Amino acid sequence: MPRGMVVPTWRAAVGGRATDGRLAGLGGGQMGSATAARKAAATQAEPSAEAAGAQRVLAPGVSESLAAFDARLLADGQITLISLDVLVEQMGPRWPMRRLQVEKHVERLLARELTGAATFLKVSDADYLVCQPDVARLSGQVACLRLVREVLDHFLGTTVRAVEGVFEATALGAGGVEARAISVADLLAAEAAEKVERQRAADLERATSPFAVSDGTSVLVSCTLESVVELRANSVIGYRLCRRVSVAKTGEVLPPSQIAGLAGVDILRIDLATMVQGLSKVRALATPPPSLIVPVSYACLSSQRGRTEIVDVIQEAQGCVRHGVIVEIFDVEGAPQASLQEVVASIRPIALFVAARLAPSPPISIRHLRGVGLRALAFECPPAQSDGEFIGWAQARIRMAKHVASAVLLYGAPASFATPPGRLSELGATHASLRA
Repeated sequence: MPRGMVVPTWRAAVGGRATDGRLAGLGGGQMGSATAARKAAATQAEPSAEAAGAQRVLAPGVSESLAAFDARLLADGQITLISLDVLVEQMGPRWPMRRLQVEKHVERLLARELTGAATFLKVSDADYLVCQPDVARLSGQVACLRLVREVLDHFLGTTVRAVEGVFEATALGAGGVEARAISVADLLAAEAAEKVERQRAADLERATSPFAVSDGTSVLVSCTLESVVELRANSVIGYRLCRRVSVAKTGEVLPPSQIAGLAGVDILRIDLATMVQGLSKVRALATPPPSLIVPVSYACLSSQRGRTEIVDVIQEAQGCVRHGVIVEIFDVEGAPQASLQEVVASIRPIALFVAARLAPSPPISIRHLRGVGLRALAFECPPAQSDGEFIGWAQARIRMAKHVASAVLLYGAPASFATPPGRLSELGATHASLRA
């Protein structure tokens, strides 16, 4: 690849505002002379606006390489100029000795990071043009910023000035390369957003992958969204996260009692996997739902480690809904009242309200749930019941629940109770989801 060019940097006053300009020009025929050229450029007086727009002669052969860059991509901002001026400046007299090492490291990173139709061209000993036609303008610039950070961190141990090394190319040709500075605020905001998305993708991959629980069984967690209706108004209040834990090899579904018997670390991973998958589905909706009912085991919330991790995800979920997150604690049947009250108090500040979900056949007494701060009790309806059996089952649970909370939610109610919705309300339920 042709070498010997230098891309000096300056600040030129245009209309009273400082603007950044960069041009690629002849550096004396040897790559090592670029350092001297940079120093010479730094000692020159700031050029006028006319000088800033002047063309510079490229090293032989480079102009032909520039011709391969698509002008449409240039206009769309998909060609980025990476500058390592900060590295050259900080290395000082060590730069000539380290230049080849830097070159190999940078080109190795570029080869690793660039995919698809992306290409790069070295235009001086410390400047690279990067073309990324498969990604949006800002995403490509963030990728270049990430690379500059990695280079500076490797050689200097700091990335503080990394944003000074990314420019948007504006003109390429026989006369040189021109580029403009990118808004630092926009670049950093896009970088932060990309980091969040990359972390979410990694979390989702982990949440949807099989893992071995303490007894050696490999299990798989899946999650679906189920609409929940406020019965009196017959309006959807949001979704609940419905989890399914199965044996990875056979697909056999683990019953709640078996899951409750797992080690705490396994239950925490199942809870987190359910929440991560559920939030991914909620983000994919056309519009944010009013609220989201997030199930969390009492075992996780009663431990400091589990509570910390769960709270982080709940706070993230707040940004996915319009009104708030309803935290639904399950496996509370044998929970000590004082401990449960502490758990509810710790969650209430970040929740729309806190509910508890009981098994289809709860204990004879749920007196320990009184006065702990619960706003609602929820029940999973048993399958394969006649209407008469369901009514008897529901009335007994609702009567029990009314001594503890004002709202009663029935999940998976028979479809025969869908019309009119008042049938469930007449039984005393306030909210419900219907079995398909």
